[in-house]
Amino acid sequence: MSLLLSRVRVWLVTPAARACGALLLILAIFIWNVENWKPATFFGRYQDDAVYFSSAQALAQHQGYILPSFPGVPLKPKYPVLYPLLLSGVWKVWPEFPNNLIWAIRLTEVFGCLALLCAFFLLRFLAGIGRTTSLILTAVCAFHPVLLRLSGLVMSDVPFMAMLLLTLLLARFAMSPVGSYAFTATLGIAVALSASLRTIGYTAVIGLLAYIFYRREYRRAFVYCVAASATTGAIFLLTAYDISRGAQAKVHLEIASSQWERLVAFYTDYVGFQWRMGIPTVGAFFTMIKENCLQLLSSPGPFLAGAFDRRSWLLTAGMSAIVLSGVVRQLRRTEWRAFAFVIVPYLLVVILWPFPIMERFLLPFLPLFLVATLLESKRLLTLARTNFRPPTSLGKRILAAAICAILLGYAAFSGWTYLFRDRRELREAADAQGKTLEERREVYSWIRDHTPVGAKIVAYDDVLLFLYSRRQALRPIAMLPASAYSEGSGSHSPDLAQDLAHMSDAPREAGATYWLVTGDDFSLEAEREKITSRQNEITAALPVVFRSSGGFAKVYDSSCLLNSTREDCRTAQVVLFPGTR
Repeated sequence: MSLLLSRVRVWLVTPAARACGALLLILAIFIWNVENWKPATFFGRYQDDAVYFSSAQALAQHQGYILPSFPGVPLKPKYPVLYPLLLSGVWKVWPEFPNNLIWAIRLTEVFGCLALLCAFFLLRFLAGIGRTTSLILTAVCAFHPVLLRLSGLVMSDVPFMAMLLLTLLLARFAMSPVGSYAFTATLGIAVALSASLRTIGYTAVIGLLAYIFYRREYRRAFVYCVAASATTGAIFLLTAYDISRGAQAKVHLEIASSQWERLVAFYTDYVGFQWRMGIPTVGAFFTMIKENCLQLLSSPGPFLAGAFDRRSWLLTAGMSAIVLSGVVRQLRRTEWRAFAFVIVPYLLVVILWPFPIMERFLLPFLPLFLVATLLESKRLLTLARTNFRPPTSLGKRILAAAICAILLGYAAFSGWTYLFRDRRELREAADAQGKTLEERREVYSWIRDHTPVGAKIVAYDDVLLFLYSRRQALRPIAMLPASAYSEGSGSHSPDLAQDLAHMSDAPREAGATYWLVTGDDFSLEAEREKITSRQNEITAALPVVFRSSGGFAKVYDSSCLLNSTREDCRTAQVVLFPGTR
């Protein structure tokens, strides 16, 4: 025992022990920062989180992997199954909603901690920088606004980041000269898990397989494929879906309106909604490619600096050149080659995706961006210092001074954003969200207590309403990506005005007898004002049956959608269904 204690004392004074202590401190500060902005109040704000959590509840109750909130035949959600499967454990341990939200958020926090640990070891083993520098960059990751925000949400972004970084870390050991086939099998398992969290993870599966073939290690490729395939198959078997339900849903679509079909595709079919419906013409396709390329090239700098508003985004757009230059230099190195085989197909998918939210897509590469920016900045500062020395010309000295000032300005702006501005904005947003949440809960409570169990509700936050009230609901309309409307009316592209004119079609087919309107409906849509105006036009023709204490949320009786012959509904038909009379 005394010998063990002696060895522990010796280890505690080693650099490795100090690094472990520093990492634990970074993780503790990270968790405190996440919980400090009351993330539970934001649940449902991005809608994906409510879909994940409701599907997890269905899995926990042995209903299968379905979307229980949607009226009619149960639908299978479009998202990969692993994250809802993990969340189903939360429902089994603590089935009381919304009290169980805190445990779902802590699950995301755990993945956030894993992502930070993987970032540290990647920086140590791949970037070739010292322990202290790696700790500093890991701490910067822990304070990054996008990571902090997403680590408090019940969404798959941070779990995917953690698994992808773990995969790249394992690739470093599996592909080393002494790497065993056991490491390769572990790599296959990890990359399959990342793809089971987000569909874009299959780019990592393909990229690493291409990297193994590039190294001409065919036996290792076989082990990798077997491990990845077995893992993916096991996950699907755990959440086997009844094929007959899918067949019923297909039959239902054949007799449905285009708006109902679009809503079903919105929840169940990435390719069908985003591509078949969202990219209707060749012109829309090239418009999307152009816009995505511009976004991708200009986003790394604002993403790294945490610039969310337009003014700050423009201020930091110049950082993108520094980040991209550093990334290219790093990916040329042998140590980063596996990373290069993953990032190229990944970014190709981002460019081809009709609805890219760049900060979420770029999040897994945060450690790469940080080390690339650091090394590129050091290179620029070295060049500037060289140009300060005589006999260089005055023009070169001014240019060198300008480079130093720009780098210092970017560093200062990023530090201010990380430590002050973003924290203040999150607190203010949490306070505002808390106030609206109280009014939402008033409405949800009224719906639960005063509507029939089988009632169908129209609501933009439909899945959130279901979780609180246990009433099935659907959003009034599923808007296509902005590129779908890029050519305007008169072309083969969908017509926004025509789509809005048919906003009542899907609610009528669902048999919706209530319509919920809140002050932040359609907040994530590009044409929010036009969509809100059309919804207000519809609800103005319907009677109000309940309003929240502050007027933020109102419930309307929408039974006129179903009964056009009633005396009090006849005049409303022209508004509800323009062109029918």
